[in-house]
Amino acid sequence: DDPLAGCSTIMLSYTWGYRVTEIVSALCQYCNNRDVPLSAVRTWICCICVNQFRVKEASANGSVVSFDSFQKTFGERVRGIGHILAMLSPWSDAKYLKRVWCLFEAWTATTTPGCTLEFVMPNQEAKDFRQSLRESALDQVWRTLGQVRVQDAQASVVEDRDRILELIRSSRKGYRGLNLAVIKRLQTWFVETAAGYLRPTLEQEAEPKPS
Repeated sequence: DDPLAGCSTIMLSYTWGYRVTEIVSALCQYCNNRDVPLSAVRTWICCICVNQFRVKEASANGSVVSFDSFQKTFGERVRGIGHILAMLSPWSDAKYLKRVWCLFEAWTATTTPGCTLEFVMPNQEAKDFRQSLRESALDQVWRTLGQVRVQDAQASVVEDRDRILELIRSSRKGYRGLNLAVIKRLQTWFVETAAGYLRPTLEQEAEPKPS
């Protein structure tokens, strides 16, 4: 009966190390950009929805949660929610693009039928992105896209990295396929976001000046 409770509408894909304020800011940006009430969006976040205390306790007792278990849980969430929101911060040197689990999540989203993959930035990063557009157009964007190389990405657990890279390597399109899929989606998002930021400025400059 709780009006704020319900099934998740988006799944946040992010890397450890972000501050809670950054995550909240990014989710608020997502809602504001779409003019959607905060109460209408319900987010699945692993640090909240997966009991991290049990994971730590199991690890301390020598019982590490297997890669297969994490992969199964993630795959079920992707298919069930169908909408992945990947968080980029800082946008010009995103930690997200350097973590193998994050790229694997993005790749899974792009290869799951009916699943949507979007990107989002915290408010301060959005401001920095707009400033960069004014100063260097899309130059920094192209450099950011060049950072996508799953074969160089890292993970806290070496075994997880090895298993993920093997899964990707043995897939039909391999590393190149993942890199291109993520780059293509990022490229589209960057261009659409840039257009949204610049359109009001261009329209204002195009208005006839009073004589």
